[in-house]
Amino acid sequence: MRKLLSLLTVSMVIFSCGGGGSSTSEETISVSQQETGITSQQSETPNTTVTSEPTTSQTYTLTGYAVDDYILNGTVEVYDIRTGELIANTTTTEKGKFEVNVPTDAEVLVKVEGGVLDPDGDPTTTDNQTPFNKTLATLAAPSLVQGDSKILVTPSSTAVVASALGVDSSSLMNNRIDPVQVIAQTQDKDKVVNTFKDGIEKLPEDLKP
Repeated sequence: MRKLLSLLTVSMVIFSCGGGGSSTSEETISVSQQETGITSQQSETPNTTVTSEPTTSQTYTLTGYAVDDYILNGTVEVYDIRTGELIANTTTTEKGKFEVNVPTDAEVLVKVEGGVLDPDGDPTTTDNQTPFNKTLATLAAPSLVQGDSKILVTPSSTAVVASALGVDSSSLMNNRIDPVQVIAQTQDKDKVVNTFKDGIEKLPEDLKP
């Protein structure tokens, strides 16, 4: 009799454990999902990383000549009108020539200072060279040079820059006013560009930058 009761007790325990095993397992999985916040559907989704291709700004070669007599070995600095950033620099060579690469969408201030004046523009003949202690300037952009990438930086273009900035041209040329600082402090840069463009159009053709 005792053996029979023992067998019945063992059978009930086994049945009880076997019947509740599935429920316990499901509850454990449910709790695990709640704690981690990850469902079986989410875990099957592969991770993807989106990368963007780097963008490069297009440029063009801006060729210029610094002339008040020809200016040789002059320092050329090119500034973005909108940001004030120095984006290119070089020095003038024979006939006052210089070349710089600038972004195609940039409106720029070109400033030339220092170097020597040379009547024939030949760096090998130095007899008639005299120091150039002034500053010349102009503005340049595809819309201003009308598709021609060659410009002149002259006293005439400097006077038009001074007028567009609302400053005295003599003070600008004689280094008493820095056009870079003036344009950086100017809020309406569109007005500067448009005023410069209007002033250039009134110059004789051989003086236009």
